[in-house]
Amino acid sequence: MKTASDIITFLGGRQAVADLVSVKVDAVRKAEDGNKLPAAWYNMLENHAGRPLPRDCFTFKGAA
Repeated sequence: MKTASDIITFLGGRQAVADLVSVKVDAVRKAEDGNKLPAAWYNMLENHAGRPLPRDCFTFKGAA
């Protein structure tokens, strides 16, 4: 997984991600279109994925 879209697909699609992080599907679509998922979603998505997710696909601030 190298892109936000890859992560969304792996997790079952936009609706599945929206349900996991309690947002509307449109919020997931906008994040996917910008190729950066909100950092606040990282923990929930990584836990659901059951594997590490690439932090550069999220909007973390500061040095990696």
